[in-house]
Amino acid sequence: LRTIGNRIVGGGWSAFAAIREAERAAAQDELTRGEAALKAARSSAQTAREAKQRRDKAGRAFAAKGSEPKILLVHKRSARRTAAVRPGVWPRRRSTRQPETGMRRVRGSKS
Repeated sequence: LRTIGNRIVGGGWSAFAAIREAERAAAQDELTRGEAALKAARSSAQTAREAKQRRDKAGRAFAAKGSEPKILLVHKRSARRTAAVRPGVWPRRRSTRQPETGMRRVRGSKS
């Protein structure tokens, strides 16, 4: 008996074993794809964070010089809004939890 339901398989044990192995291989492939997608999402988020940190560092260095014209002070607020909508930069906007949840579901059915 399986935890996700009973199934009637036509044929003998060898037919059942073949279907079971095919399902396990499909689950393993899905797990591998999910892990790769998660790794790519984390890498992309890390790249975006590093780029933002470089921009922030350059902005702090520019502000520390004190040579900034007053007109640029007006644009700071819109720059903050632009940074807030960049995907993968702010934790509340990033959604890497969905692939992990899917992988837990696949791992759980692997036994």
